[in-house]
Amino acid sequence: MEIIIVSDNYYLLSGMLNSKIFPIYLSQQDDVEGTLSSLCWGNRVVVATECIHLREKIIDFLKRRGCYYFILLPDIGKNNHFKLGDIIFASMNLTPEHLISMASSTTFRPANLLTLRESQVLKLFHLKNISIAKILSISEKTTSGYRMSIQYKLKMRTKNSIAMLRVQKSIMQCGFQSHIISENE
Repeated sequence: MEIIIVSDNYYLLSGMLNSKIFPIYLSQQDDVEGTLSSLCWGNRVVVATECIHLREKIIDFLKRRGCYYFILLPDIGKNNHFKLGDIIFASMNLTPEHLISMASSTTFRPANLLTLRESQVLKLFHLKNISIAKILSISEKTTSGYRMSIQYKLKMRTKNSIAMLRVQKSIMQCGFQSHIISENE
């Protein structure tokens, strides 16, 4: 099995040189469909773009094709990954060996499903705790607990709200809404 890694970061791709990894460099101006449509789709595709708009185009293309893909994000701790639904999110700061091991594995730890309330807090993560608490009719302390739980489940390496917004945007691009569990499950 070959792993196809698509990125707008030339240096990331040059660090991923390996006989099992096939790197593809895409810039925002490149034709995503034209470049990716000729690839063999029996392989796993890793999306490691820093440009959110380019990532959105690639994910949309892969979803329409029914391809299995991973998302690499700079805000997840080194060599960490988590799974939401069918999508695996991993650190952009990982070794080629870890990427191969992760992509080759047929078993993953259970999906980190967020509760319904955690997903509500995730959608409002850009707001301050007091604002989230008012909107959801919960206490500030409870809101803080949900934030910490979300960051733990998503293996965040920082509590920076900008980093969390990037992760939130990526999760939402992948159709995360369908992978939420209720509080009673």
